[in-house]
Amino acid sequence: MALYPGWDSLDSVRTWHTVFEISGIVFLALLVGAEILAFQYGHRKDELTAIAESSAEAKRKSEADAAEARRKVDVDTLQKRLAEADKKVAGLQSQNVGRRLSADQKAGLVLALSPFKGQKVFIFCSTAAWDCTPFAIDFLETFKQAEWQPTDVIRYGIVTGADVVGVEVLVNPKMANTAGQVSTPSVITLVEMLVRLNLMPVAVLGTMPEIEEGTIYFRIGRIPPPK
Repeated sequence: MALYPGWDSLDSVRTWHTVFEISGIVFLALLVGAEILAFQYGHRKDELTAIAESSAEAKRKSEADAAEARRKVDVDTLQKRLAEADKKVAGLQSQNVGRRLSADQKAGLVLALSPFKGQKVFIFCSTAAWDCTPFAIDFLETFKQAEWQPTDVIRYGIVTGADVVGVEVLVNPKMANTAGQVSTPSVITLVEMLVRLNLMPVAVLGTMPEIEEGTIYFRIGRIPPPK
């Protein structure tokens, strides 16, 4: 053991004993401190790992929600486009189907117009209305059933200065009062029935000075575009 420093000297042994004893205490304190720090850092590591995982999960959820929201928007947009396309197709198809009065429409008109027997009515077809002839004949027969006095000949022509759409009712402006309103019962009833039967979108009454006073000018234009 002579290799140890101061091994044969009592004073040296005491000194080295004290040094190693203190060193042991210091190392033990460092070991305990290291264990405490290791425990605290290990706990903090777990906390930070949980926070990172929670943040990553929240990010994934946010991205998933955003993707789902974009998908819904895309689906809604596609559905709207499909609906618009279907509407356009239906509109194009409706433009190729000629208009006719149904049995119920004829019956409704006859019932409403019958109280005004003898009312003169002139039927005019715009050349822009390719389906006008059978449609006009339906009205001609209906007016006759209501015992009105329609012209036997349906007139055809080009309407200048206007695009006639659907059906129109016109009278001589002299039939209107000073406020420009027409109160003739047969005229008012005809317009109201056309609206009620979906043959006219809104109640509109036109005037034209060329029309014989007391005569209703019934004008048929081209098929209305789809709504």
